[in-house]
Amino acid sequence: MANGRVTAVCSGAERGKGKTRVREAMLIAGAGLEGDGHARGGARQLSILSGETAKRLNEEHGLGAQPGDFAENILTEGLDFARLNVGDKLKIGNAVARITEIGKPEHGPNDFNFKGFAPLAKTGLFAEIIVGGRVKEGDAISRIESE
Repeated sequence: MANGRVTAVCSGAERGKGKTRVREAMLIAGAGLEGDGHARGGARQLSILSGETAKRLNEEHGLGAQPGDFAENILTEGLDFARLNVGDKLKIGNAVARITEIGKPEHGPNDFNFKGFAPLAKTGLFAEIIVGGRVKEGDAISRIESE
């Protein structure tokens, strides 16, 4: 089972820019993270990035990236991304999200990146919110086993 915890929750009203760390936020079913520019429904309502990936990029390239700098909504620790697949459900705090994409196509030079790095495009999880709820730093995040 893939289990971890939320280390940061980030939101940004404008699409294509970094996000700001917030203490907690509401995940709205069918929409996304309340107040975020991507909370408009669709397949990419929520973006989730491995904290281990962010840490590795910081260490290898001296980026100094902070939570939200890679435009992620949720930064995790301990969640085994290698064991997750499109269609898997994640319990995030008391909300539930379904993974819709792993990575995404990079569209061109105007796509968002932080100092030339865009880890969401390579290994980030994109999800739709199927059960709404509040999410905050320290919340558990885990794959819901199929019944």
